[in-house]
Amino acid sequence: MSKKKDLTGMRFERLVAIDSFLKNQKLHWNCICDCGKKLVVVGTHLSNGHYKSCGCYAREINTTHNMSRTPVYSVWRGVITRTTCPNDKRYETYGAKGITVCDKWKTFEGFWEDMKEGYKKGLTLDRIDGTKGYYKENCRWATYKEQAGNMKNNVWYEYNGMRMISSDWARYMGTHPSNLSGYMRNKKNTIESAIKYYKKEGK
Repeated sequence: MSKKKDLTGMRFERLVAIDSFLKNQKLHWNCICDCGKKLVVVGTHLSNGHYKSCGCYAREINTTHNMSRTPVYSVWRGVITRTTCPNDKRYETYGAKGITVCDKWKTFEGFWEDMKEGYKKGLTLDRIDGTKGYYKENCRWATYKEQAGNMKNNVWYEYNGMRMISSDWARYMGTHPSNLSGYMRNKKNTIESAIKYYKKEGK
């Protein structure tokens, strides 16, 4: 009897093989779908492409929203994948760290009902609080520039009622962000002194 191929961690369309067990002399695989559902599939059915998902793919093909080929649908698919699929390269940064998606958004219809207002082509989905998950109150449509400004590795400064990230303060002062970063490495310097310095020097 030939050795069975180890499919652990391998992707088959939307399915990822997790582990296996023997049943009725056939090797069965516990799988997880990109949508988060789990199912058991006979190994040969995975290899020959008979199974592509838990059934969600077929439902989407026959869906009534007619948006499965749109950019906004791809945004939603990305949210589901990185929060629920351990095999996705982004899962370590999202799902593994407790970033979840609300129950309503586990279907595209629920997501679109909440987020269709304000959407325009080219915008990306941004979490307002990066420590929390994906749900209506914590998400907005933003440009890539706005989303970059919300990243946790940005340095924020506040002065005279204004609170901005370092790069925005640099633009306000009329200097390059790297100049401001270098200036602020001196712990004695403040954002107030930086404004006075760069405004005075015209740098």
